[in-house]
Amino acid sequence: MRLLNVQTRIFEQFYADAPAYAIASHRWAAASETSYQDVQKQRNTEKAGYKKVEGFVQYVKTHVPDVEWLWIDTCCIDQKDSAELSEAVNSMFQWYQKAVVCLAYLADVSDSEDEDEFRRSEWFRRGWTLQELIASKTVIFLTKDWQAIGHKGWNVGDAKSLPPMGRCLTQCVAQITGVPDGVLDDSRRLEAFSKEERLRWVHGRNTTREEDMAYCLFGILDAPIGANYGEGAERARRRLLIAIELMDADAARARPSLNVPFRREPGFIPRPTLAAQMEAKLAPAARVALVGLGGVGKSQLAIEHCYRTHKLRPDTWVFWLHASNAVRFEQSARDLADLLQVSGREDPNADVLQLLRNWLRDASKGSWLMVLDNVDDASFLLEPPPTTAETRRTQRRIDFVPFCEHGSVLITSRSESEALKMVYEDDVVHVMPMNEEEARSLLVSKVKGESADDGILVRALDYMPLAIAQAAAYIRERGPRCSVQQYLKELEQNRTSRTSLLRRHVPLPSRDAEASNAVMLTWQISFEHIYKTQKSAAELLSVMSFCDRLAIQEILIRADGADTDPPGHSSTFEDDIVTLRNFSLVSETPDPREWEMHRLVQDATQVWLEELGRCEEAFDRFIDRLCEVFPTCHFENWALCRTLFPHAIRAAERKPVGRDAQLQWSTILYKSGRYASEQGDFAGALSMATQSMAVRSAQLGDKDEMTLWSKAMVASTYRKQGRWTEAEELELEVVETSKATLGADHPDTLTTMGNLASTYWAQGRWAEAEALGVEVMETSKTTLGAFHPDTLTSIANLALTYSNQGRLAKAEALEVEVIETRKATLGQDHFATLLSMANLAATYRKQGRLTEAEALLKVAVKGYKTKCGLQHPDTILALSDLASIQEMRS
Repeated sequence: MRLLNVQTRIFEQFYADAPAYAIASHRWAAASETSYQDVQKQRNTEKAGYKKVEGFVQYVKTHVPDVEWLWIDTCCIDQKDSAELSEAVNSMFQWYQKAVVCLAYLADVSDSEDEDEFRRSEWFRRGWTLQELIASKTVIFLTKDWQAIGHKGWNVGDAKSLPPMGRCLTQCVAQITGVPDGVLDDSRRLEAFSKEERLRWVHGRNTTREEDMAYCLFGILDAPIGANYGEGAERARRRLLIAIELMDADAARARPSLNVPFRREPGFIPRPTLAAQMEAKLAPAARVALVGLGGVGKSQLAIEHCYRTHKLRPDTWVFWLHASNAVRFEQSARDLADLLQVSGREDPNADVLQLLRNWLRDASKGSWLMVLDNVDDASFLLEPPPTTAETRRTQRRIDFVPFCEHGSVLITSRSESEALKMVYEDDVVHVMPMNEEEARSLLVSKVKGESADDGILVRALDYMPLAIAQAAAYIRERGPRCSVQQYLKELEQNRTSRTSLLRRHVPLPSRDAEASNAVMLTWQISFEHIYKTQKSAAELLSVMSFCDRLAIQEILIRADGADTDPPGHSSTFEDDIVTLRNFSLVSETPDPREWEMHRLVQDATQVWLEELGRCEEAFDRFIDRLCEVFPTCHFENWALCRTLFPHAIRAAERKPVGRDAQLQWSTILYKSGRYASEQGDFAGALSMATQSMAVRSAQLGDKDEMTLWSKAMVASTYRKQGRWTEAEELELEVVETSKATLGADHPDTLTTMGNLASTYWAQGRWAEAEALGVEVMETSKTTLGAFHPDTLTSIANLALTYSNQGRLAKAEALEVEVIETRKATLGQDHFATLLSMANLAATYRKQGRLTEAEALLKVAVKGYKTKCGLQHPDTILALSDLASIQEMRS
């Protein structure tokens, strides 16, 4: 290979290990082109061809400074030496493949921004430029003034050596030439296309010398037969076709073939753990199933395993059968019989499946690996084909794929239960979403660059390979106007925007043409199958789609003892949850009573329900179930409240339509708002209480008892936020309405009066607080009894008023009474008892009885830590008080 040094203008011959070089591509103008002798002796410098060489040299010096060498066909080949010319024609494809960058000079394009002019360039209609375009890893297209128009491909290994290349034109060039973009990105993908397909790409092109229409295909067809200028176009073409036939025949005789209908993914991200599991299980005579959610990468793992097997064990046949239904399975089997040239298959009455089975069982044919792809419903494989002869009607379709020592089978399926009809449980490999490192690597390889938001985006896409590939295709298609950050912003805008993005179809070369490339639509295929075969499981999935995706408790989704078999009814629950798990739509957690779902699966489920017109119905069922199991906010229910609270937050994001469902929704908000308030989340509590109040007021009226409860909670939250005026106004309204509608001695009325007294107390209005507090206490004793929890609360509140008035003896007496009663009725570690201890400790402190105060607070703090946790407001306050007392004592 002769290269031109761009610094010295001296040629040098390299026979091996050539240095990094740029390579030129251009249209020949025979009369004006320069030659090896011209450049060597620096003569005929006025020729347009010589100036073009100078243009290439200057471009490399200026824009590719790390590269010192250049190859141009006009002057780097001695055209007068026929042997050198023939060698160059045979080697040219490899030379373009090995170049750091190919510079394509389009002499008929003047405007780098004019795409129409670019599309009309004669460069796209020449024979040799097809080979140069496909072979080169990176091509930079240049105008006649040497301005960059854009590029195809991106040579990652040489990225530091490359100049700014402008916009990506791969899709545009694919449209102009008819060459698939995957081939343009990586010439190694040529092997996925037949010789006939590659021959079609040259149609419509022309060459100056007639023989070159055949010679320019040497590299593309991998058939270097040597140039023999003067033989004529027809003879050259005939020699090429004969060489192809001979090579194909030799290859067929020499080694088994790789029959995979998909290209190998050039940016495939290894998943070592899964690969190791597959290798370990896929021993001879084995049947292994890859099981996982649609879009999780099962088929891509299988494709990579096929290519890897073919490379490592070239004496092994590799077959791929589409197995999504009986028609595709049998057609794939017939195609395979044709590929193998199985004897007898031409007979119209032949049983091709039986002939193929006989071939596969014949050990003399060699080892083989067969992939059965997309076996999401195995029922047709477990049935005999309709054309089976009477003598073997019991043979099922799967029986035509025999067990034998020299063959192994790899199955991909979304359903574990379907896979287990064909393999043993130990032969199942569960394919889960990628880890973050793998997911980020996949995104970077697809987008062709890194971003600070890569980690955030792959997390938002649940590390799902198909979703990541889909997002990357969208970003690349719209680049540079769309970035990872912009895509992420649109994805997180709302559920509608998110589902719109993930329902968009994008071309992915390694996906089955009949399978959806949109992750949302892929999952909906599973939903439809489950709905048709096990409706109760589909309805359970519908309810679960509205839950918080983490820790979906059995108590929330399993209904016992109902008459109408709602979703999750105990009679079908176990079967239903197993079905959803087997389709990888839900996954188990370490707690066997809890499940998880991917957020995107929940979104897809809801979109599917909307298309069926059943979304509101499913949401109402979720609301009904949550309303039933969410408990009142008593201390003993806090653990369950804490467990269900995330689901209440999800419920609050969407308001139901029907009246009954709205009332249940308002109850959920009321209960969960009470819990939020008890945990110190006053902003969340106010939001829930306000929504609850609005619904109850609209549906039941302002005087209804449930409406008054919600109003009282809003007022209570105002008080805790220090919004005294708003709290007092609303509490006065609630007290007056309660007295009028429920009566002055009704427990709810007494509670609201106690709340109002607390508001007076918080403002330092001790006399009003005391008067109202005494009234509530005395009435409670009369109507509820001295030991009723509400009575004890009223006594405790009055004690606080006395304490703040400085009437410490009276406060102490009441607080001791409350503590002893609560210990006897509730227990020493009950939250209300602990609260009473903290109040009495505060009174001891004011009395200067620090030792007693410290002892009591230590007991209270220990109980708070155990029952409420370190982050609870009362725990924090008690710890602060204890530290203060200990400091005073020291």
